[in-house]
Amino acid sequence: MEQLKRNKIFRLISGCLTLLAVLSLNCLKSPVKLSPGYEFIQLGNALLEQGMYDEADAKFHEALSNDPNSAEAYLGLGRIWLARGVPFRARLHLHKAIQTDKKLYAAYGYLGDIYLLSGDLERALEYYEKCPPEDPHYPEIHFHLGNFYLEQGNLEASRNEFELIESITGSSWQGCLGLGRICHLSGDQTGAEEYLMKAFMIKKEPAILEALGEVLADLHKFEEAYLLLRRFYLSGGPDDNPELISRLEELKDQLLSAELEPECPGNKVEFKLSFNQKIEVAVFDLEGNKIKILFKGYLSKGNYNLQWDGKDEAGQAAPAGLYLANIEGESFIDTRKLSNL
Repeated sequence: MEQLKRNKIFRLISGCLTLLAVLSLNCLKSPVKLSPGYEFIQLGNALLEQGMYDEADAKFHEALSNDPNSAEAYLGLGRIWLARGVPFRARLHLHKAIQTDKKLYAAYGYLGDIYLLSGDLERALEYYEKCPPEDPHYPEIHFHLGNFYLEQGNLEASRNEFELIESITGSSWQGCLGLGRICHLSGDQTGAEEYLMKAFMIKKEPAILEALGEVLADLHKFEEAYLLLRRFYLSGGPDDNPELISRLEELKDQLLSAELEPECPGNKVEFKLSFNQKIEVAVFDLEGNKIKILFKGYLSKGNYNLQWDGKDEAGQAAPAGLYLANIEGESFIDTRKLSNL
């Protein structure tokens, strides 16, 4: 485990050093001057994104030892404490970041997030309003506001926030996820499926796996629903969620009690593409583990027939039983049962 951790740190450092080398070459052509400790901030941000909080904390403090007025370093420390679930420590560092640089709009956004999580909408809006629309944090702010209104049962206000995200970005997983959830709560399962499928194709976020799985279950698409919710569970879904566990058991019973579809008997996977697209066809076990990729690449419009040999990626025979073949294209997913005798 320690070796894996060291390897991860080494790769992060190597990547950041490569970036710094490129920036250094650019600086030879440009008068732009990097602030002291800039390289430590870049390393800290990379480590933070990997969830390596202690290592990131050390880098941000190294940045501050080079430049005690580094607003970006204070911002990084605030993000670490927010991720660790200690909002009062996060606030201290974020306020320090703003005192140092009043145009560091991301700090206002994170402070707004903290107050929103505590239920203080008025204070949250006070900080959110300081972020201009061109700031990269702006769509995320409205995603959080949309979720807040959704939890309060204010569907109209929530919809306004998610539609604003779509007007800003064109199409984003946050906006599609939010609008899909609203459709689901409003009883429009077809609209929910459309929005959530768009979100899924943009990014395989755990929240999207869960929301799309629930909608497909309501539409009686049990194979797709079961596999998505299994993937959500494996991605870090709560172990102590009795509703999720009960839902999975219910869907699994549906799969085991139903017969194999006549168009997908045994180990055969047949499907039709209505247009040229990238596609992946993979076999999963009922625990949601990917056993083997049958095809991954670009296919033209037409009919296809793939055969699974009953083996995993290592060439070992898979245990006898029921499996799922998942066909994932650019705008759809289709899951079929397979039997391995």
